[in-house]
Amino acid sequence: MADYNPFNPNSVVTPTLFAGRTQQVLHIVNKLSQVKRGMSSSFFLHGERGIGKTALAKLIISIAESGNKNLKDLNFLTSYYSAEKGQHFTSVLQASLNQLTDKLPSSSIKRLSERLGDIFKNGKFSL
Repeated sequence: MADYNPFNPNSVVTPTLFAGRTQQVLHIVNKLSQVKRGMSSSFFLHGERGIGKTALAKLIISIAESGNKNLKDLNFLTSYYSAEKGQHFTSVLQASLNQLTDKLPSSSIKRLSERLGDIFKNGKFSL
């Protein structure tokens, strides 16, 4: 019988299960907080297969979207997309942007349509 694996790729892992990753999570949350204050920042998740990169990314997404004032009140609109080998950057960008538009209110969709023209029609990007 296999052991229970709490790292389900379709859900957010409970933060307490990220043993030894507190500093990584805080580092990323601080970088996102910098962005919210208007300063540029970036981070890159990398590592061997199966070590929890996707689970960590989904935890960060959950924190970024939560609007929790104890977590720096980030309240970001986020997208997660897993690219396939050989997939062109344009298709990855388009899919990620369209995931974001699915979360936008209709008033924002209308403003984007007015400003972006041909690359944004019917609430979707076409690159």
